[in-house]
Amino acid sequence: MVPVVFDRPRLIDLRARTTIGPPSDYPRLWSRLNRVACVLAVVPTSLRVLGSLRHNGGWDYSAVEWLINNGGGLTRRGLSGDLLLAVPGLTARTVLVITVMALLAVVTAGYAALVGGAVRATGTGWPLLFWLLPGGLVMGTLQANLHGITIGTSDFALRKDYLFLAILIGTVVAAHRWPQSTPRLVIAGAGAVACGLGVFIHEALAVGTCGVLIYLMVWLNPRPLPRTITMSLPNYLSAISTQVTLPTGLVIAAPTLVGLGLLAGSWAPADTDMHVMWTTVDATTRSWVEIQTLQVGGIDTGLPPAIWWLTASPAESLHWIQAQYLDTGVWVAWAITAGGVTGWVLVAGRLVDSSPAATRRNLVHLGILAAATLPLFVFALDWGRWIVGIGLVACILLLAGLQDPRYRPTPASFGVVSGLTAAGLVGTSLVLAIPVFGIDFWLARLFI
Repeated sequence: MVPVVFDRPRLIDLRARTTIGPPSDYPRLWSRLNRVACVLAVVPTSLRVLGSLRHNGGWDYSAVEWLINNGGGLTRRGLSGDLLLAVPGLTARTVLVITVMALLAVVTAGYAALVGGAVRATGTGWPLLFWLLPGGLVMGTLQANLHGITIGTSDFALRKDYLFLAILIGTVVAAHRWPQSTPRLVIAGAGAVACGLGVFIHEALAVGTCGVLIYLMVWLNPRPLPRTITMSLPNYLSAISTQVTLPTGLVIAAPTLVGLGLLAGSWAPADTDMHVMWTTVDATTRSWVEIQTLQVGGIDTGLPPAIWWLTASPAESLHWIQAQYLDTGVWVAWAITAGGVTGWVLVAGRLVDSSPAATRRNLVHLGILAAATLPLFVFALDWGRWIVGIGLVACILLLAGLQDPRYRPTPASFGVVSGLTAAGLVGTSLVLAIPVFGIDFWLARLFI
């Protein structure tokens, strides 16, 4: 018999089939594309951080936010600075650089693991699209070059957000690694404690993270213990347990609720000396940041903007929202951006699982996340952070759900419609620009 020799594939089919060549070539291709995405997510930010080791002129605001501490008295977000300053023998600059680089590596590697698992679960390459979420792990940094957004408003990967993404990804990956009910309870409890402590690192993000972890416990469906809380869920979620154990609920909710309660009375702490806080940071690190102090009403506050914002009251925050977004009409551009990101997630979700139940489930994810983060849009200017955060967390939940052993996804078949849909998603990711805050993107300029 004459042996059959396969030529190299000439047409890629995301359903793992080719017109010429063995199907085994495509899992290898998808694995390589997953690694390429990791490189695109890590290298630009790494070069940016390493290039600022002597003089930080690109992510100074984010660096100062990490350095907020309780040296001048108890204040919000002070835990991260206390930890950075507590490492003996190292400057805060060194510890901060190590921290942001480690979080970048952990989040990227964890996301790659979720994407790779989803590729195996669906037998398609569609999950690779989730790397290209607008403002996400790959596009968040690259959009500074694509759209001329200033570096300071595209530093998603250097914010505290990545700490919470690391907690979420770690919880999800570990829960799927040890699916037994007892380990899952321990994992969820550990994630809840980390979420509660996160309140003291950034009080706003912990609210959304706590809501996500509570929902994750419903999705993970632990074995009910004797004392349970019965939850009414829609019929299309009937495959998910309608019972969450009372001890589990308390473990998840208590740390965050206690942390928020402690912080409620110190929104603008009158007895905290912000100048002492800033001078608590070693001189080498303060010199490295090279950030200008904020001018308010023509008066030099003597404080970096990230620290001065801690003195703002809720009324002042609302005033800034009104002046920056509502009165200018820029809120419309932000609403379009939010719709673009959530729509992107839903459409990409249809490709990896085209069943109506999956679409409804993704809508529930996005609804819960939007409700949890609604207060952030009311009291904080960083609307880009909240929009991208909702999108990323929804993608993480979606990718993790595809790998649940009880779940059988129905990916879209490769064809003209699905191919054009995927091309549309890629095009949207390239066109849609999302800064952390402000009006530094082309959609906003249309309304100014």
